[in-house]
Amino acid sequence: MLKFLNNSRLFFVGIIKILFVSKFGNKHRTVPVDKKEVIVLGNGPSLGNLISSELFLNRIKTLDVVGVNAFCDHPCFEQIKPKYYVMAAPDFWVDGVKDIYIQFRTSIFSNLQKKVDWEFYLFIPWPAKKKKFWQDELAKNPNIKIIFFNIIPFEGGDGFKHFCFNKKLGLPRLHNVIGPAIMNMIWLNYKKIYLVGVEHSWLPQISVDENNHAFVGQPHFYDKDAKPDRMNGVDGVGHRTLHEIIYKFYLAFRGYFEVQKYAKSKSVEVINLTPDSFIDAFPREKLDIFISNSK
Repeated sequence: MLKFLNNSRLFFVGIIKILFVSKFGNKHRTVPVDKKEVIVLGNGPSLGNLISSELFLNRIKTLDVVGVNAFCDHPCFEQIKPKYYVMAAPDFWVDGVKDIYIQFRTSIFSNLQKKVDWEFYLFIPWPAKKKKFWQDELAKNPNIKIIFFNIIPFEGGDGFKHFCFNKKLGLPRLHNVIGPAIMNMIWLNYKKIYLVGVEHSWLPQISVDENNHAFVGQPHFYDKDAKPDRMNGVDGVGHRTLHEIIYKFYLAFRGYFEVQKYAKSKSVEVINLTPDSFIDAFPREKLDIFISNSK
């Protein structure tokens, strides 16, 4: 009974989101897709070894490739030439963030504009459309096509959620760019989605200092001497407390199970190739098997 009442509440909340928040119309159907398999390159530490492996690089040439966040800042970006790129964090477009994040996003949009000389599709949430600074920069490069997507979270019964997902009205409640990357690839009708560089091994790197400041390490393959740091609050304002950090990670890992359930409903395989990954929602495959399956 309680589950029914909660789902009913979430259903009516969802209807309000559809009517007043979600954007109708998208360009996913305009993206030419010739292959049935795609690989999402997360920026976790293990990707550093993979991008120096000729066998791995040759293997992913047989698939379409997705990059995320700051991947374009690395020299291998121009070697791999990902067809797709996904950004989801509000830090990429909201006002009021710290100068270091303004410099970070400025570098990313500048690198995309300067480096991309191939067919390229950037997926970014609808709220980013309100900001012109990044659009004006990317407009200088005709190779870059922008695909806006709804990032509104939908919860409740599977039937209602999957209806919303099918209409691209929103996503499960997710707190990492990998989830939106997978969902967008499902919407493009890929039948097999591989994941690499998605360790998500943050939990052992959480600590609290004598001033009750919570720190967490989130290393990337391109980081040098990265150290645990305080996690930004909502929209880059303030810092998260320990319980807020843990709750954010809870939502991230739980969200992957929602993504997996939706993928299975669409007969899509999502396969995690990342050694020692903390993500427990998707089936796994060893990298050597993946590489040896090159066609």
